[in-house]
Amino acid sequence: MTEGERIAAALLSVDWSKVILETCARKRITRSTLARQVGSDAQHIGRLARGEITEPRFFRLAFKLLDEHSDTKRSEKLG
Repeated sequence: MTEGERIAAALLSVDWSKVILETCARKRITRSTLARQVGSDAQHIGRLARGEITEPRFFRLAFKLLDEHSDTKRSEKLG
């Protein structure tokens, strides 16, 4: 398996609903606010959060969501 295939497999295995809900809960923000922060629309973030769709439309959005989620985990460890 190539590096690109490993990255794609890892992104496809992410529970995006969990990522969004945990990020919003830890940051105490709404899904609409998270959508603005990552440059997406609230409807798309809502569908991801509810599990209606299983992956973000674009890799750019996927990486931004993971970055926001990792920031909340880092803050939790420091706090």
